[in-house]
Amino acid sequence: MVTLLKFLKGTQLTLPTIMGVVNCTPDSFSENGVVKTVDMAVSYALELIEEGASIIDIGGESTRPGAKSISTEEERARIEPVLNILRKKTQAIISIDTQKPEIMKIAQELGADIINDVSGFANLESINFAKQTKLHLIVSHMQGTPISMQYNPQYSGHVINVIKSYFTHTIQKLEEAGVSRNQIIIDPGIGFGKTFDHNMQIITNINELMSFDLPICIGLSRKSLNKTLLQLSNNDPIAHRLPSTLLLTQVSLAQGAGIFRTHDVGVTKRWITAIEEYKMWFNKSNQQL
Repeated sequence: MVTLLKFLKGTQLTLPTIMGVVNCTPDSFSENGVVKTVDMAVSYALELIEEGASIIDIGGESTRPGAKSISTEEERARIEPVLNILRKKTQAIISIDTQKPEIMKIAQELGADIINDVSGFANLESINFAKQTKLHLIVSHMQGTPISMQYNPQYSGHVINVIKSYFTHTIQKLEEAGVSRNQIIIDPGIGFGKTFDHNMQIITNINELMSFDLPICIGLSRKSLNKTLLQLSNNDPIAHRLPSTLLLTQVSLAQGAGIFRTHDVGVTKRWITAIEEYKMWFNKSNQQL
């Protein structure tokens, strides 16, 4: 089980850890995490670090279901000034959520530590970037594209087996291109081309991904499966999905997930801390019997 992440600048993160979300987009599904100015984005990122985020994930293009792709120029205009200022204000780990190789290169030049690609580096130019960088790479599974991925998604066979096959192939492809295995983090892509049942099957069987011996990142925060699990309506505030998010966080943590991408950093940090402290007490108590 991977318990430690090491970065180029010498920073080491012990897993589990929290990734806070900063959406520099006007059309995110979440009620918070969305920022409208550069100063707001930087201030919000610093707040998330104070709340307990070890990683800040900055996104300039929405990947919500139905989202349309934007131009490289527009995504750059959203991300570049935020990353440029934030990097000067903190040594926290910064991740850039992008599918575009041009944005990946800019992010690297400005001091990002992680590239988070929901397409799993499907673009040939992205693979060329990946083989030339030493940054960590979050390789996600997504069926389809954001604009169409939630239109009747189907899988032949159990979804976790399909995802395992995908990671086997994708990791091999990256390694053959020259990417070090130590750079890779895997993300099963909750909500990216999956039904409620698919998502729940992944979470229930996420321990199957431990066979790769790589850090597992998972994004559960405020996604629609939480609405379904809690039997909420479309009129209920997004924030009402928090109890389900925390429950599924606990299930994923118990099975080996190590990086939790969330909009609710403070409460998720405290939740995971409580779980880890209880495990330590329980193990110590049993040793004394």
